[in-house]
Amino acid sequence: MNTISFGNYDWITQERWGAVHTDKPYVWYDADMVQPHSANHLSLFTRHKPKYFSWCDATPEMAVGLISCKHEFDYGVFSLDAKLPNIAYAWPAFWMYSWKSWPPEIDVFEGYANRRGNYRNNIIDRILGKPYNVETNVHLLETKNIGGVDGYIKEPMRWNNYKVDWHPNYIKIYYNDRLVRSVEDAETLKYFEGHKMNVIINNSFYKSHHSHKILMGELEVKNFVYEAY
Repeated sequence: MNTISFGNYDWITQERWGAVHTDKPYVWYDADMVQPHSANHLSLFTRHKPKYFSWCDATPEMAVGLISCKHEFDYGVFSLDAKLPNIAYAWPAFWMYSWKSWPPEIDVFEGYANRRGNYRNNIIDRILGKPYNVETNVHLLETKNIGGVDGYIKEPMRWNNYKVDWHPNYIKIYYNDRLVRSVEDAETLKYFEGHKMNVIINNSFYKSHHSHKILMGELEVKNFVYEAY
């Protein structure tokens, strides 16, 4: 299990529980896909690199970069600059879930690239002011969540700032300092009481595609900051 330093914290280069998610056995978390540029700037790559895992009897074809912070975070403000990958069906994310259990979970952003490798929504969504498929989400129970919300964002494959203000009385998510989601109802917020959160940044795919075998995707991130209450 490799450890790196990023943004003044130590991170491992896989999930806490292992290198393969049994519900998504077509990818695995590879330390070689995590490439630091400086103390607060790194790239998370994806590429075709099959590997067999005997414990789950699976051979994921795609190696992906993921970092999971070793620090247990309490309420506070989390911020990150990111430039999303340009590759078909990319699924980059900046998110957090409880150290005790899953869920609860807060997704600051999840990007869903289309088959052309960009994040453009269909023409109707663009007319309605939702040009890119980059969204927030909040998961409460395996059978209950409050759904995704598209956030206003400029070109996702350029630098953008993503931020969540996680407070006992609200969860507020900002893209480039513009509020894109606010959760303030007590019923939802109670699911987060007594939890500390594990922060994760990852590059992945939500669908298999032939181009993955010849192309490399890069999620570039920098300036991770946490301000506790």
